[in-house]
Amino acid sequence: MQSNFERALARVLVYEGGLAHIPGDPGGLTNKGITEATYTNWLYRQRLPPMSVANITNQQVYSIYKADYWDRIRGDDLPTGVDFCIFDAAVNSGVSAAVSWAQAVLGITIDGDLGPATERHLGSIGADTFVREYCARRLGSLKRLRTWGEFGRGWSARVANVQKTCIAWVESQGAVHGPDPIQVAPLGGQNKADIGTIPVSRVGSIVTQGGVVAGGVVAATAQAGQSLSTVSTDGPFEFVKYVVGGLTVVGAIAGLIVLVSHKWNDDAANSVATAKVDLNADGTSIPVPISAALAQVVPPAPAIHPGVEATLVKLNG
Repeated sequence: MQSNFERALARVLVYEGGLAHIPGDPGGLTNKGITEATYTNWLYRQRLPPMSVANITNQQVYSIYKADYWDRIRGDDLPTGVDFCIFDAAVNSGVSAAVSWAQAVLGITIDGDLGPATERHLGSIGADTFVREYCARRLGSLKRLRTWGEFGRGWSARVANVQKTCIAWVESQGAVHGPDPIQVAPLGGQNKADIGTIPVSRVGSIVTQGGVVAGGVVAATAQAGQSLSTVSTDGPFEFVKYVVGGLTVVGAIAGLIVLVSHKWNDDAANSVATAKVDLNADGTSIPVPISAALAQVVPPAPAIHPGVEATLVKLNG
């Protein structure tokens, strides 16, 4: 809803923390969750000279989150609770991934674009059910990232806090703030979880590589089995039947590896991977009072029309 942007932003700013450049974070240098690349792009669009994201102002932070994240997920038009759920995911993993998880929950075509069709389908599912299923899919995808071992505790705490907040908003229709936002940066929860660019986890990579090898083994097995089938297995060639049998077993295992590798990657790519959200995962993180969080939100000064500005100058002159 339109009235929820500022309190949603307040929570995101707590999660994101301040200036950081952590090895392994694909976002690179970030400040208040805004990457150097995002800030450079925004400055260019505003026809402003380039500068480091270290110098970003609170008003610019507000404008970027509103234009590049909230507006792109049509936050003003989303149900209370659903809006923050998708918004935080968009900040952490990108708009396309965040919308794709929503579309996967709704069982509609996944294109990463939250258009009128996706909005209409959101009305067909209860907001509380959507939030729970969405967070499970989000966490399931995060667990497939290579950096899960390093940043997983922080992401788990963040998703848990988001889910509890969204459910509180849904149940009260936005009348309560829900649990205080938490500092997840000490656990790595502010690091970007870009589903589109980070490779799958080590296990997934190993399985994928195994699948490539297995494909060759399956082909070789079929060819060898066909050739050996013409050889007599009587007398001195009795061992051949054991060779054929062994190749058949290897081929079966190799084929299974191929199927597993495809399933692993398809689940991540199609946003259907799920994981149980531990609602106690945020229990050890430091909470920040919502009043203090809201104090970080500084909207830009309203623009003054040139004609009005000229009139004010004359009046004050």
